[in-house]
Amino acid sequence: YKYVAVGSPMDSMSLSPALQGYVSLFKFDEVTQKHRFIKRLYSIQSQDGLAEEFGHDSNILLELENREFLALENSGSFEDAFGYSVSVRDNFLAIGAPTGALWMYNNTQSGFVSVYDKSKGGHDNWGLINLLQGASENDRFGNSVSIDNDILAVGAPGVSGSIGAVYIYRLKRYPISGSADTCQTIQTSS
Repeated sequence: YKYVAVGSPMDSMSLSPALQGYVSLFKFDEVTQKHRFIKRLYSIQSQDGLAEEFGHDSNILLELENREFLALENSGSFEDAFGYSVSVRDNFLAIGAPTGALWMYNNTQSGFVSVYDKSKGGHDNWGLINLLQGASENDRFGNSVSIDNDILAVGAPGVSGSIGAVYIYRLKRYPISGSADTCQTIQTSS
């Protein structure tokens, strides 16, 4: 594989002062015939994640590209298990955090998935393009993630007690007005 992602989730029992999980991304180097480290990704719930992704050092309010604001959970990134599941394919990377919560007003820890695009922000920059979240407490949304072509599957074993569910998303491309470039986003498939 050209890219390999390795998750290292943090749990609440860890003695590490960082108290946050991360994912290390490696790229195969044709010259050396080995994978080399290219980037470490952190949960946007952490100070490191906000600073890395958005150049922002406060974990309360974040302005999105569409000019909407996102109120982030402030309960500590170590509880989200960011990096518990990872999948990288071609230009996309999905990272699951099955015990986290994104929205401050929704104090449930339903889990979330961060989706990255290889080219957002520059070649091999792997910028965040979407955040997906489970619907209710203990869904464990993001317990498993898998990308195949333009399909993202997200496992949530805690839905409806322990019945579980798999959510399917499809990458859609929308042209940017007045440009040959395209904007990429993940939308729920029907």
